[in-house]
Amino acid sequence: FLFKDYQGSMSSLGSIPRSVTGSKASLASNDSESKNEPFRRAQRKNIMSSIAEETRDTTEEGIPYTVKVKTGEKSDAGTSANVFIRLIGRKGRQTRLIPLELMQRRHFEPGKVETFSLQEPDVGDLEIVEIEHDGATLADSWFLDDITIEMPTKGRAFYFTCHEWLSKQKGDGRTKRILKVQDSNQSSFRPLIPYEITIYTGDIENAGCDCDVSLKLFGTEGSSSDHVIKKEEGDFERGSINPFRFELDDVGKLIKLRVTIIPKHKKSRNRWYLEKIELVKFTKQNERQQTYFFGLNDWISRETDYFRDIPLTKGGKALLNNTTYRVTTKTSEIDGAGCDSDISIVIFGQNGDSGELKLENSSTHMNKFERGNEDIFTFENILSLGELTKLRVTNEESSFFKKSWHLEYVKVDDIQTGQSYTFPCNKWLSSKEDDRQTVRELVCSNDSPNSSRRGSLTPGGKVPYEIEVVTSDKQNAGTTQHGWIVIEGNKKRSEKFYMKNTPRRKILRGGQTDTFTFECRPLGELRRIILGHEERPEYPLKTYEGREAKWHVAHITITDPSTNTKYEFPIKRWIDINNDGDVFECADKKEDMIAQQRHRQLLKYKIIVYTGAVSGAGTDANVSIILYGTLGDTGTRPLKQKGRNLFERGRVDEFIIESLDLGKLNKLHIEHDNSKLSPDWFLDKVEVVNMDTDEKVTFPCNRWLGKKHDDHEIQRDLLPMND
Repeated sequence: FLFKDYQGSMSSLGSIPRSVTGSKASLASNDSESKNEPFRRAQRKNIMSSIAEETRDTTEEGIPYTVKVKTGEKSDAGTSANVFIRLIGRKGRQTRLIPLELMQRRHFEPGKVETFSLQEPDVGDLEIVEIEHDGATLADSWFLDDITIEMPTKGRAFYFTCHEWLSKQKGDGRTKRILKVQDSNQSSFRPLIPYEITIYTGDIENAGCDCDVSLKLFGTEGSSSDHVIKKEEGDFERGSINPFRFELDDVGKLIKLRVTIIPKHKKSRNRWYLEKIELVKFTKQNERQQTYFFGLNDWISRETDYFRDIPLTKGGKALLNNTTYRVTTKTSEIDGAGCDSDISIVIFGQNGDSGELKLENSSTHMNKFERGNEDIFTFENILSLGELTKLRVTNEESSFFKKSWHLEYVKVDDIQTGQSYTFPCNKWLSSKEDDRQTVRELVCSNDSPNSSRRGSLTPGGKVPYEIEVVTSDKQNAGTTQHGWIVIEGNKKRSEKFYMKNTPRRKILRGGQTDTFTFECRPLGELRRIILGHEERPEYPLKTYEGREAKWHVAHITITDPSTNTKYEFPIKRWIDINNDGDVFECADKKEDMIAQQRHRQLLKYKIIVYTGAVSGAGTDANVSIILYGTLGDTGTRPLKQKGRNLFERGRVDEFIIESLDLGKLNKLHIEHDNSKLSPDWFLDKVEVVNMDTDEKVTFPCNRWLGKKHDDHEIQRDLLPMND
């Protein structure tokens, strides 16, 4: 996943390079510098630069940290002094004293949250933060509310409360505070990994745009949150090449990329000619792992609903094909089942989701969604989603009269493959009927595509294990000799299986992936393998000391088709020839993703929203959330209650949403649409209760969502507080 307001590490490398020795402030801090304090500003820069220079040579390669510093609300709470921070872990490891240099403000302003991106040594779980400033005058007095420190690649966040003056004239006269973390002020989230993304705008007339750009990654292990890149000067212009670096979810091997443009004004340039995007994926240890290419060479505009899904390309060829989906909805036969409202769906499958599809033009009935009718809608040129798993359907309740809809089922036909998928519903989508849900998640009732293989053996009672061997792309990593493997389960151990190189079948070469089938008696749950390397009798080696006698293997995956389970064995080692082999333990086990998705349970979640008690805290705007967990997300859910004035100052509002089981909750995205007379909103916190287990998760906020307050953002990504 990813923070939409996470600004520390998404700066364009073309204009603001990521600093290893200092910090970069949030680009949202764009107030103009005071013209009557040039000496003060120059002095500040000189001090900061000298400190950074002194520590430059001592800073080791580190990990990313995001530091968010909140200044108090009082009118005199801000400071123009130089501020410094030191991070200290539980085992005594600590960073240097780091200057927090503001890029586009002259001081820490009252009520503002400043965000900084740091690259510092890994100190482990944080225990203490030291923060101080160098100001000596009354004007330098600073009231610090709190500090949040996130470690994106470790999936950890720590909260430090202060609520004290740092001042020689106020409070206790100290300008340094030592803040300790409490167990209840920590949270965990899905670890992120570094990516470098280079965006190429086409070199044709009017190719540039004035929009922000949002990216969403889809891979073999799920999808990321949307990551918004705020447009800066020179970004996304004709012929431009814009590099960025930030931390995103590890979604496995990439499949496709969704690119969305976000128009700011109706009269702006709201169309963009995107040539391609190059994405480099790194490991958590910041090692370059793999480069992916996504070529479009086409427009993104209102005609494409402002987004495009771009498949991964290799050798100039797209790895996903387009298909046509025919969607059939069946309105139930019960009284009042039909509606006149706008209906939309999102289809989910192996290759991600379709994005929102509006059911607008029925080919069977001019007046769609009437009682007992089947309506058919056709969507062409959509990237294939592979095997389908679920479908989300939303009733916008846009009609004045017939708002409620009782849906019997949805059927989706993949025209390219001839496959048909059925999604039973038999429920109301209505804010008045039944459980008052206007969004339903429907699970595919088809058997898993591999279910016919589940439990099946060969005629001789053997399991045809599928072995995928990835040879490293290091220099001289491949071999012309034979490889062999022994597989051990909790029931028994296999015989030695040979992977033989021949003049006609050249396998186990550098950078190559080879797949083999090995039939043997069922081994049970796989535990470990023994991997070896053996000399070919017809090509004897003169010596066993050189690189010819070694083979470097990156990874081995073994699939048990009788249970549809994949077992992962990281290798990353040289395998010597003519020895007894090397033993490798199973690092991960993955059950069949499609079957897992189709068997998720429907749950109810209670959403409890606490509006703050500060002056003007309430909002009249429309509020919505997205709830994220280890098994997926809810999609956008509006928080509505008919006939109630919601989100008033000091009020607690409760809502119930239905979703497929999300697993362990790890993030909540909340936003409003900035509509009506008083849109700015101070949100205290949100609590989410799993109504099946009564487990409660708290997402603290304690910030404004508003164009007139704080950082002027109207959306927040909230992390769960550890109970």
